[in-house]
Amino acid sequence: MPRRAQYSERSFGARAGAPGLACRADSVCERYRERRSRGGDPMAHIAALAIEDVDPEIRDSLQAMEETGGYIPRGQLTMARRPELVKAMSVMLAAVRSGTVERNLKSLVGLAVDIAARCPHTQSHAAFRAASNGMPVEKLRAVYDFEESDLLSEREKAALRLARDGSVVPNLVTEQHFEALREWFDEGEIVELVAVISWRGFLNHWNNIMATETHPLPAGFAREHLSAVGWEAGPHAAT
Repeated sequence: MPRRAQYSERSFGARAGAPGLACRADSVCERYRERRSRGGDPMAHIAALAIEDVDPEIRDSLQAMEETGGYIPRGQLTMARRPELVKAMSVMLAAVRSGTVERNLKSLVGLAVDIAARCPHTQSHAAFRAASNGMPVEKLRAVYDFEESDLLSEREKAALRLARDGSVVPNLVTEQHFEALREWFDEGEIVELVAVISWRGFLNHWNNIMATETHPLPAGFAREHLSAVGWEAGPHAAT
């Protein structure tokens, strides 16, 4: 019997009439399993370019990603068909990473957005990058059930609630979210958190729509460390 996604119902379950995350994630994975059972393979809707086919104007910046992170995200290689998008992505990423909110918290917030968006591709990337930068695997796993976790502070949980409830449609953020945030963050820092949430939302939409194939490095990391908390490659699995 296929393993059912084990997303926490308290942390990422049904809220305000929205279907629970486990239910929605399962529907995606069930369609993928059905396709595989008929002999089909997962495949991105638009193939990533080979690096030698990328416009020379952006090739160096993409190769720099491989040098620093171990691989080039395949979503970027798809986007490279329009080099201006890749350039804009680089500028926006630098802006999102700037500010006074610590990088580790931004990583946790990004992962929570990816979980709420049920995008296993971006979950694997976020977790792999965070772990590569020193984030303990136990803390990454804790995000999947953050409401129950003793590994996360109340400050972190306030940010994660904003990430979770700001990532669904319809949006579930209320004044209570901001009241809780103001106990820990100034308004500039709240703007930073919303920027991370919005940035990850773009990546989730892009990669879910494209069914971007996940590179073996982040996919292997997630398979080893996140499967127990519900991660499954689904339509993003490498062929």
